[in-house]
Amino acid sequence: MLSVSRCKVCGCTENTACITKNGACHWINNDEDICSACTPVVEFYPEMHFYQCSGCIVTFGVEAAFEDQTSVTCPICQEEDELVDAGFGFVTITKLPNDEDEE
Repeated sequence: MLSVSRCKVCGCTENTACITKNGACHWINNDEDICSACTPVVEFYPEMHFYQCSGCIVTFGVEAAFEDQTSVTCPICQEEDELVDAGFGFVTITKLPNDEDEE
Protein backbone atom coordinates (compact mmCIF):
# COMPACT_ATOMS: atom_id res chain seq x y z
CA MET A 1 0.00 0.00 0.00
CA LEU A 2 1.38 3.41 -0.97
CA SER A 3 1.61 5.97 1.79
CA VAL A 4 -0.04 9.34 1.20
CA SER A 5 2.18 12.38 1.56
CA ARG A 6 0.73 14.76 4.16
CA CYS A 7 1.84 18.23 5.27
CA LYS A 8 2.99 18.03 8.88
CA VAL A 9 1.70 21.56 9.55
CA CYS A 10 -1.78 21.70 8.04
CA GLY A 11 -2.43 18.07 7.05
CA CYS A 12 -3.16 18.68 3.37
CA THR A 13 -2.43 16.01 0.75
CA GLU A 14 -2.16 16.01 -3.04
CA ASN A 15 -5.87 15.21 -3.23
CA THR A 16 -6.83 17.83 -0.64
CA ALA A 17 -4.41 20.67 -1.38
CA CYS A 18 -4.53 24.11 0.23
CA ILE A 19 -5.93 26.75 -2.08
CA THR A 20 -3.97 30.00 -1.98
CA LYS A 21 -4.11 33.20 -4.01
CA ASN A 22 -1.54 31.55 -6.31
CA GLY A 23 -3.56 28.36 -6.76
CA ALA A 24 -3.12 24.94 -5.17
CA CYS A 25 -0.17 24.38 -2.86
CA HIS A 26 2.74 22.10 -3.76
CA TRP A 27 5.47 20.23 -1.91
CA ILE A 28 8.54 22.31 -1.06
CA ASN A 29 10.83 19.49 0.05
CA ASN A 30 11.79 15.98 -1.04
CA ASP A 31 10.15 14.41 2.02
CA GLU A 32 6.80 15.81 0.79
CA ASP A 33 5.81 16.79 4.33
CA ILE A 34 5.66 20.59 4.07
CA CYS A 35 3.43 22.35 1.55
CA SER A 36 4.09 25.75 -0.03
CA ALA A 37 1.22 27.36 1.91
CA CYS A 38 2.86 26.39 5.23
CA THR A 39 6.40 27.48 4.34
CA PRO A 40 6.05 30.83 6.19
CA VAL A 41 4.88 28.97 9.31
CA VAL A 42 7.83 26.57 9.22
CA GLU A 43 10.30 29.38 8.60
CA PHE A 44 8.93 31.56 11.42
CA TYR A 45 7.79 29.08 14.07
CA PRO A 46 10.09 26.29 15.21
CA GLU A 47 9.02 22.66 15.32
CA MET A 48 7.95 21.78 18.85
CA HIS A 49 8.04 18.61 20.93
CA PHE A 50 4.81 18.48 22.93
CA TYR A 51 4.24 16.93 26.33
CA GLN A 52 1.16 16.44 28.48
CA CYS A 53 1.30 16.45 32.26
CA SER A 54 -1.29 14.02 33.60
CA GLY A 55 -1.03 15.58 37.06
CA CYS A 56 -1.77 19.17 36.02
CA ILE A 57 -3.71 18.35 32.84
CA VAL A 58 -1.62 20.80 30.87
CA THR A 59 -0.04 20.47 27.42
CA PHE A 60 3.15 22.37 26.63
CA GLY A 61 5.86 22.40 24.00
CA VAL A 62 9.63 22.61 23.93
CA GLU A 63 11.55 23.54 20.78
CA ALA A 64 12.49 20.32 19.02
CA ALA A 65 15.93 21.80 18.32
CA PHE A 66 16.59 21.54 22.06
CA GLU A 67 18.21 18.12 21.71
CA ASP A 68 18.59 17.09 25.36
CA GLN A 69 15.00 16.89 26.54
CA THR A 70 15.78 14.57 29.45
CA SER A 71 15.52 17.48 31.89
CA VAL A 72 12.07 18.65 30.74
CA THR A 73 9.62 19.16 33.59
CA CYS A 74 6.05 20.42 33.76
CA PRO A 75 6.04 24.25 33.88
CA ILE A 76 3.21 24.15 36.45
CA CYS A 77 4.09 21.43 38.98
CA GLN A 78 7.80 21.07 38.06
CA GLU A 79 7.39 17.26 37.96
CA GLU A 80 8.72 14.99 35.24
CA ASP A 81 7.15 11.70 36.37
CA GLU A 82 3.69 12.70 35.12
CA LEU A 83 4.83 13.70 31.60
CA VAL A 84 3.51 11.86 28.56
CA ASP A 85 5.10 12.33 25.12
CA ALA A 86 2.45 13.96 22.91
CA GLY A 87 4.52 14.08 19.71
CA PHE A 88 5.87 16.80 17.43
CA GLY A 89 4.18 19.68 15.65
CA PHE A 90 3.96 23.41 15.16
CA VAL A 91 2.21 26.15 17.06
CA THR A 92 0.17 28.59 15.02
CA ILE A 93 -0.32 31.98 16.64
CA THR A 94 -3.56 33.49 15.40
CA LYS A 95 -2.93 37.06 16.53
CA LEU A 96 0.34 38.90 16.79
CA PRO A 97 0.51 42.00 18.97
CA ASN A 98 0.75 45.27 17.11
CA ASP A 99 1.48 48.84 18.16
CA GLU A 100 -2.20 49.57 18.80
CA ASP A 101 -2.47 46.72 21.34
CA GLU A 102 0.57 47.82 23.33
CA GLU A 103 0.03 50.38 26.05
